Amino acid sequence: MTRHQFCLIAAFSLSPAFAQQPGSDPDYRKLRDAQVSESVPVENVVIRRDVGVITLKRGTVSFGPAVQGRVTGAVFVGDGTFALTPAISFERDHIKMAIGSDSVAETFERAIFFFTDNGYQELKGTSQAQAVPPSAADTWREMRQHLRAGGEFNLDAEILADLYNPKQPGFFTAYMRGKKYSDLRFFFRPRGVFQDLGPEEVGLTYEEAGKPEAGIWYLAHASAEYSSGTSLSAGRSAEEKRVVDVESYRIQSEIAKNEHLTAKTSLTFRCVAEGDRVIDLDLLPSLRAKTVRAEGHDIPFIQEDRKGDGTFHVVMPEPMVKDRTYELEIEYAGDQVIHNAGGGNFSVRARTSWYPSNPFPDQAKFDLTYKVPRQYTLVSVGTPMRQSREGDFNVSQWVSDVPLAVAGFNYGAFKKKEAKIEKLSYTLEGYAVNDLPDDLKPAADAIGGMTPSRLIDRTLAQTDVAMRIYDQWFGHAPYGRIAITQQKRRAEKEANIQSRHWPRLRSMANSFASDRGRPTA
Repeated sequence: MTRHQFCLIAAFSLSPAFAQQPGSDPDYRKLRDAQVSESVPVENVVIRRDVGVITLKRGTVSFGPAVQGRVTGAVFVGDGTFALTPAISFERDHIKMAIGSDSVAETFERAIFFFTDNGYQELKGTSQAQAVPPSAADTWREMRQHLRAGGEFNLDAEILADLYNPKQPGFFTAYMRGKKYSDLRFFFRPRGVFQDLGPEEVGLTYEEAGKPEAGIWYLAHASAEYSSGTSLSAGRSAEEKRVVDVESYRIQSEIAKNEHLTAKTSLTFRCVAEGDRVIDLDLLPSLRAKTVRAEGHDIPFIQEDRKGDGTFHVVMPEPMVKDRTYELEIEYAGDQVIHNAGGGNFSVRARTSWYPSNPFPDQAKFDLTYKVPRQYTLVSVGTPMRQSREGDFNVSQWVSDVPLAVAGFNYGAFKKKEAKIEKLSYTLEGYAVNDLPDDLKPAADAIGGMTPSRLIDRTLAQTDVAMRIYDQWFGHAPYGRIAITQQKRRAEKEANIQSRHWPRLRSMANSFASDRGRPTA
């Protein structure tokens, strides 16, 4: 890809009046606003998806409307059961640790199903339609709202992706209000249950907050893969679940004095499969997209409320061609990326989602330009290429000469020290502040004193020793540079996390900078 020339960011242009609005795709709107409109009685209907078996003993199933000629959602009210027997011993042991049994058997009276396979035909059978009972309409609304409030993913966008690419085999998901487990979720997704965890196609989770059993109960390949041995012998290429393979990012970002982030990301990617139109990208929900452009034209995108299922999706205007290269340009802005802890200390919250990224750990090259208030220093992954001053702001450009799995930065009122390991041709950089974050200042005397910038020499010496050991054990690292920066730990949710890291950039919590040389609170 041709290297874009370095430029200063004076301001980001506002979206034109004719730009696409979030969720403006008409088929997406039909899915999003759908209400049940058809109902059938059911008795002893059995739905099998791999190791999961759903039996609707008696009751009614009510369906949402057809979109692109296909019905993709249904709600059940009545008496039903769910059973799952793991395909492999490891998963049996895992379930037994969670619930005391090596298989799952649950009864339920309400459930909602979403599918892009032949689920509609199986659920409806030959039954004649009847009026939709009020209980079904109420359950449909209540359970859909509950799923959206969880904020983990946008089901409607996932359905749209399959509707726009009928070459995909289709998925089936069930969300059940069990009598013992009130929020049981079963997934059969050939594209992968959780793309950021792995390529496994079958999963079962229990999502009720505060329950010790809550979590992932089952996550495995389709049982046929184990019986045939393909899950072990096929290799990673056979488990390629990505829609796109991002080759490069060019990100221009500005951090205002109030920590508000404004950015524009241009990404170049290769289409992995034939016919897809919907691209899922990881973007922090508090960062709101303004425009998405492909080949100079505004195109639709999906981003619901940040407090709900605010995941980010791009809808390409035409089905993509496998192995063809495309480019997207995305403008966005928002807060909650950077937390000001006081005393020149900041923490960067969104490790992989401060820019619209492909599911981790997709590797790509990065060209990163940052504009920050002049009293602060930003340290990024990549190699520093240029630095300049623009009014009250510092501007810097960082470029990765090798593909990285993720791009990140640290930020603060840093003082810098540098050392070299001549034998390894490596440069070590240390960054720390002079002052404590606000929440540690009252305890400074009891802690024994913390002056991070005064202790950076010790940190660099320890890094020197570590790099020499790692070089002998694991081989020479290709980067040529590593930066060690102090960073305030985010909050009590990260009480057990001492550091956060990116390639070439390691973040050390304040506890490592105690004058007494021991971790602190």
